[in-house]
Amino acid sequence: MIFCIKKYPNFLYIDRIVIDEPYRSAGLGRALYDYVKDHARKTGVGVVTCEVDTIPYNGPSLKFHEAMGFKEVGEQVVRGGAIRVSLKACEV
Repeated sequence: MIFCIKKYPNFLYIDRIVIDEPYRSAGLGRALYDYVKDHARKTGVGVVTCEVDTIPYNGPSLKFHEAMGFKEVGEQVVRGGAIRVSLKACEV
C-alpha cells in the first residue's frame, strides 16, 4: 500500500474481508463497507482503499468492489510474481 500512502495523505485501508459462502449475497459485505465509508466520512478521511487479487483471479470480489464505487488506482505484484493485486480506492 506504499502507492496509496504516497497518493493519499489520509486514507482508510480495508484488508481481507471474507464472507462465508452460505452468507454471500445477503448484504453483509455491503453493510460492512457502508459502515466503513460512513466512519471515514465522520472522521474526515476522504478515501477508502483496498486490494483485490487479479492473479489468482477473484472475479466476485472485483465485481463487488466495482459496484461499491471502487476504482483501480494501481497494481502490485507480490510473492515473486505469484500474486498480482489491483489497488483500489473509493472517495467518500
